[in-house]
Amino acid sequence: MVAHRLSTIQKADRIVGLHKGVLRETGSHQELLAQKGIYHRLYQLQFLGDATDATASSGAPAGQAQYANLYGRANRTMSKRRILFLCTGYSCRSHMAQGILREIAGDLLDVQSAGSDPAGFVHPLAIRALAEIGIDISSHTSKHLKEFTDRDVETVITVCDNADQACPTFPGQVIRHHWPFPDPAKAKVSEEEIWNAFKQVRDDIHRKFTDYGLSRKGNVKKLPS
Repeated sequence: MVAHRLSTIQKADRIVGLHKGVLRETGSHQELLAQKGIYHRLYQLQFLGDATDATASSGAPAGQAQYANLYGRANRTMSKRRILFLCTGYSCRSHMAQGILREIAGDLLDVQSAGSDPAGFVHPLAIRALAEIGIDISSHTSKHLKEFTDRDVETVITVCDNADQACPTFPGQVIRHHWPFPDPAKAKVSEEEIWNAFKQVRDDIHRKFTDYGLSRKGNVKKLPS
């Protein structure tokens, strides 16, 4: 059965959700609601809220107005896939990765970052390193990964070993990548060498997530895991 009206499929044994021709989620009615993904959003829009204000003034039938509003709002919600960078102390690498990927593919992706044990600040040398290549992360704030566990997240990218172990279970079909980078803040050397370590990590992150961002935009072949 193919359906757009959710009331017709609630008792189905298996429901498959597609978005732009891509399989996004599958399960029973209750399982999909628990995942809080696309089906959950559509259900809320149709049954729990204001899906009736779309085109009353246009003269369209009430049902047509309802679905124009329902799917229009759902598509706007789903227009950007959320990417979440995770590390442990969360003062350097995730912030730099967020800034770089947002610069490359921010028109397509909602790029966020968080930490499993956030330091509470953004390292000044991380800000300086990205400013040197024209990317401003001075407005970034320190966030705990718990802020995202009840949000829709498509992809989780951990950038240090500790974060990969502490990464929570996200609802729905979450894509996970673990691409670690050394922590430049832990370099036990001179100030000049610490600064060079930040620039090296920045350049490594820039190469990795420039390629990743372009791959998400369809400009290059998919990266290997």
